[in-house]
Amino acid sequence: MLNRKYRKYWAEAFGSFWLVFGGAATVLYSAAVPQAGVGYLKKGILVSLVGLSILLGKLSLHRHLNQNDLYHLVQMLGLFLFYRGALLLHGLEVKKSPKT
Repeated sequence: MLNRKYRKYWAEAFGSFWLVFGGAATVLYSAAVPQAGVGYLKKGILVSLVGLSILLGKLSLHRHLNQNDLYHLVQMLGLFLFYRGALLLHGLEVKKSPKT
């Protein structure tokens, strides 16, 4: 079992590794198989790295919007981009209904 002191470092290392590994895998995949959703996945990884930079840099815009709040707002955008890219990759594009 990890000591409490080292849990935070382990979580940071694991999260950073996963972002870099996912980014590299997406770039290699997009070079081999160009598809529409890969661009959204690349943007999602970039936004996630920006969120990680905000969290590690302790960027606060206001006392009621600290780095943790700002990080989660940025991550919501990143998760939406991942979701959108996955939909396009698997051909599950949501069709818009025609206006009546």
